[in-house]
Amino acid sequence: MYSLETDELTAWVTKVDGKLFLYMKPDNEDKYYHYLIVDLTKDTMITSDVSLLDGGVDAVTSTATLKNQVKKSMKMEGWATETITWTKE
Repeated sequence: MYSLETDELTAWVTKVDGKLFLYMKPDNEDKYYHYLIVDLTKDTMITSDVSLLDGGVDAVTSTATLKNQVKKSMKMEGWATETITWTKE
């Protein structure tokens, strides 16, 4: 299990092929975290890691290529199979 080393981050939500995605970037890291939002309620969010199964992170050079990699990966076996449940305290 990975725990962020910061309490501050920037996050974005976007849609790709009708599905909601959450992108987060901790303020003290150069790494981005990508999640598919599987379910969202008032107190709980269920997500799945977004694996880039086609070209991987190296194929991402812009927002457009990221969306393209996600679209291709969504059609591949093994994509978005593990979930994480986030709860509001």
